[in-house]
Amino acid sequence: MLAKLLSLLAISTLASAVSYQLRTFAPSELKVHDKLVNVEEERFWIGLERPTTWCPDFSGGSCPPGNTTVVDGSFGRMKSMMSPGQLVYLDPFGVISYTAGDALTWNTMPQGSNFNCFEAVEIWDPADATKKLRLVKFINLGDPAASARPFFYSCPIEGKKYSFVRVRWTSQHGHREWGVDWDSQCTAMEGLILVESKVEIGAWQYV
Repeated sequence: MLAKLLSLLAISTLASAVSYQLRTFAPSELKVHDKLVNVEEERFWIGLERPTTWCPDFSGGSCPPGNTTVVDGSFGRMKSMMSPGQLVYLDPFGVISYTAGDALTWNTMPQGSNFNCFEAVEIWDPADATKKLRLVKFINLGDPAASARPFFYSCPIEGKKYSFVRVRWTSQHGHREWGVDWDSQCTAMEGLILVESKVEIGAWQYV
């Protein structure tokens, strides 16, 4: 009973802020434009139908549905029930990922990772001049003036049906893995769109 009460309290607290789903924004690249983004295996996948989530057996009826990926308005946290919370971060090679979220690992990331590096700006919808969109952009910490450039990419991976979201940033400039041929393997995007969601808390935990 106590566990259920605590989980309900957590839902109430988290739900006080607006939640958002993610869609790709790449008007000049229709093959990756306006696609739903969901998480699986600590990556954000373009076109994936639903996320991979986990919920403990004791949660009972208080467990969120777990069928959509929702984040906060600055793309800094996943909207899950984990406490202290699941942080969104860039791994050392620019792959957007997220932490486990429990008390021991909520801020555990690979050495050389980067977080608090996104911002949301309003832009006019190119398909509807009367409508504004909330666009997630990367804050280029090395050169803030360059943040107007496209930094988001859709990158394929062998053996996977879907591409994952990656940012053209690294803390490992001398590593051979950073030598990926971006132009031939990845597709540039202008960013990710935050779409307000009716689902306030998406999962107990995104895995």
